[in-house]
Amino acid sequence: MKYLNIEIGTKEIKVFSACLKEGRIINRCEARSRIDAVYSNGSFSLDTEAIVMTAVEGLRNAGGCDVVTVTGITNACVVLDESDRLLFPCLASRDPSIESVDSSVIDLRKLFDQSGLVPDKKAVIYQLLAMKQEDEHLFSRAGTFLFLADYIRFRLTGVKASDYSLAQAAGLTLKEEKEWNGGLFETLGIKNLFPAFFEYGTSLGPLQPEVVKEAGYDTTVLASPCNSLAFAGDVLDCHMFITSYLDGRVGVVCDGPVLNDEVFNASGKNITMCDGRNVLLMPFDGYRLIERLKNQCQEGTTFDTLEETARDNKVFEYIDIRDERLMSGDVVEAVNAQVDEQGKEKVDSDVATGILYNSVARYVSGSVRLLDEINEAYSPEICVIGHGAKDYYLNSLVTMHSGKKIIASAGFFSSMLASLHLMILNNECSRADVLDIMRKTYGLATFSRA
Repeated sequence: MKYLNIEIGTKEIKVFSACLKEGRIINRCEARSRIDAVYSNGSFSLDTEAIVMTAVEGLRNAGGCDVVTVTGITNACVVLDESDRLLFPCLASRDPSIESVDSSVIDLRKLFDQSGLVPDKKAVIYQLLAMKQEDEHLFSRAGTFLFLADYIRFRLTGVKASDYSLAQAAGLTLKEEKEWNGGLFETLGIKNLFPAFFEYGTSLGPLQPEVVKEAGYDTTVLASPCNSLAFAGDVLDCHMFITSYLDGRVGVVCDGPVLNDEVFNASGKNITMCDGRNVLLMPFDGYRLIERLKNQCQEGTTFDTLEETARDNKVFEYIDIRDERLMSGDVVEAVNAQVDEQGKEKVDSDVATGILYNSVARYVSGSVRLLDEINEAYSPEICVIGHGAKDYYLNSLVTMHSGKKIIASAGFFSSMLASLHLMILNNECSRADVLDIMRKTYGLATFSRA
């Protein structure tokens, strides 16, 4: 079978085709385009029409496929009128009106107890409040709310349905129940205009006639979760993750939501996987810090050169990566500020890079020990998914500090996890085959401490 996935990122939409042939995945990017925020009339909004056009372009370039899925984490939503026309611009997460929303209107502890997580400030719940703040009569004219991914599915099939994984990440559902949190909508004074949830694995329907005309063929759009972590535990048969999704998280698969003060105070998130199990995700800013350092280095610096610099400057010193100075100013200066507070001599930028890498790895090892304690079980392996899988030196440091085996592959991205999930369901391969398929297709790196 040939699978097509529309992957929505924070900066780019990509359409990938995938099929399994002789134990390898034949994968191709059929279309891609940047998702740029358009500034108009004081607002940053997303060009939803351009996003839909890229999805259709990918369909056309694929030349045919058996099923279409949509993945990727997106915090955007659209508001349609009774005639299904866009009623309000699709706000970008950095729109100033979202930042101006008063967080105190939401009882965050109560919401955490109800939903299993506290949504980020850029989540859909805050976008809805920002829209209401911008136009108090907007919702009286509204007919439907749709997450951006569900809007793409609607434009392809004409079917309105909501993705539970997106609603859950937005804090709009009740924990361990596939139900909307009606009390939250009532408290916020917003009528719930989201469609009902679709059932995973069912068909949303064939393509709309106008899409068939553009693509040159018809196919089925499958109802599947956008959140790739919903696939990961099932596909990889692993109980612990380090992921760059959701701005970076360290997670463990556990029996049910963990709702104690420690998880709440750390902004932990409970996410439901395809098989109904729970993933507890704790925040991890390590990847963002390394990216900030790269962006502040001289022009032409890549992640590879930064990794090489850290490898050449191995250190045992470490700092607290939760220090706010690292996220607000010059990273090297912030590293040296902590070094100075430890009574040590300041270091140059290369050594500072080594210190940052070692500190990130130590923080991960502390997080995984905490998750083992919370889960009251020991997970011997960690799967690294997202772009962090490519950082061999960081992964080797995590292994050294944690004692756990690390499994990483560039193939562990959302489109591929979605395709592998369907290949397993369609009996094209088994879970036991996945790592061998990844090894043959993308390469597989494992790190262990003797």
